[in-house]
Parts: sequence; structure tokens; C-alpha cells
Amino acid sequence: MDHQVIVLIHLLCAVLFVGAVAMEVLILEPVRKVIGDEVFQRVEFYLFRRIRRTYPLAVIPLYVTGFYMYFGYMDSAGGFDALLASKFGQLLTLKMTFALGLLTIFA
Repeated sequence: MDHQVIVLIHLLCAVLFVGAVAMEVLILEPVRKVIGDEVFQRVEFYLFRRIRRTYPLAVIPLYVTGFYMYFGYMDSAGGFDALLASKFGQLLTLKMTFALGLLTIFA
């Protein structure tokens, strides 16, 4: 598949994931104070039921395309050691480490 398509899929999934997390943190928490805990628990139940169905549609392609691009960069750099020799490779490996840490925590 074309590299630009992979990057596009990765970015769209990242935007969806970050937007959903931001909505939970920035919008839902202030709403809890306004509508009260009893009503918020009902809203949260239905909302998180929907989130559990839709998050995998964003998270799985996000990880698959991320790993695909990472190993593609590793191959084009000439291996893992050559990738780590560049600042870009170090930051990319750090990003992948954080991504694997999040995946481990939430799995």
C-alpha cells in the first residue's frame, strides 16, 4: 500500500482517538458538576458502551499502521542500530515505547 495512504489512515485514527479522549476529559468532567452524579452515571453508561464499540475501530488501525511505518523506517535506515543513530529514530523509538506501554496498561 502507498506510504501516504498509511500515513493518512494513521493520522485519521490518531485524531479520532485524541478527540475522544479530549472529549472525555475536557467536556464530560465539567458536565458532571452541572447535571449531578446520578444523571451523569446514566449518561456515562450509554456513552462508554458506545466508546467500547468504536475505540477499537480507531485504536487497532492506529497501532497497525504505526508499527508498519516504524518497521519500514527501520528497514530503510539499515536496521535498528542505524535507526537509533539518528535523533528521529530515537524519538520514534521513544514514541513506540510509550505506545507499547499504553497498550500494555489498557490490555
